[in-house]
Amino acid sequence: HELSKKGEKKRLALKEKFESKRITSLKIYKRMKNSCLLIKKPRKTKISFELRDEAIREGAYSAMIFRYENGLKLPNSETDFKKEYKKDYETIKSLFEYKKNQILIITSAKNYYICENACLKVAKKIMKINI
Repeated sequence: HELSKKGEKKRLALKEKFESKRITSLKIYKRMKNSCLLIKKPRKTKISFELRDEAIREGAYSAMIFRYENGLKLPNSETDFKKEYKKDYETIKSLFEYKKNQILIITSAKNYYICENACLKVAKKIMKINI
């Protein structure tokens, strides 16, 4: 299969907004598959439990939503992820080159398909777009 010109144009437009990767080495959810999606230019968005719930409804076991501000932070959380999960933080930090205010979504599930769809569902809610 091959993308049409219109499809290729849409793919390139999405690539400017998002970047995704699979993560195989997170210790926080040992027996789960993990996927992450970086939103490069997010809208002004409050990160809340409602966004996390979008991923859970899509079938993810868990979801973490970070904002980059002098490091990756879990907004509205008492958890200092960098301190409490040092190795996982370093793994996540090394995945992308982050810029201020970017949002990183990480989901965990039994398979990558569910993880990736859950990430997209959260991104869709943040960006208010059709993916």
